[in-house]
Amino acid sequence: MSWVAILPHIAKSSRYTLGTRIENKFLDLLEFSYSAYFASKENKSAKIAGCIFVSDIIKYLLPVAWEGKTKNSTS
Repeated sequence: MSWVAILPHIAKSSRYTLGTRIENKFLDLLEFSYSAYFASKENKSAKIAGCIFVSDIIKYLLPVAWEGKTKNSTS
């Protein structure tokens, strides 16, 4: 399931704060992975490290959203 499909089901109080933050991190991950793909050998490891860092942030924020009961009560 993609994040875009989940985002509308997050409570409005969290959708525009934590939900948007997570969505932006997914976009950052796409950007870092794209730049890592086209980076030179010398810069590739730094770009991949950026991907790993953003991925770790996402892995931290998703449980925060889950445990914070950000899900709509009607969904």
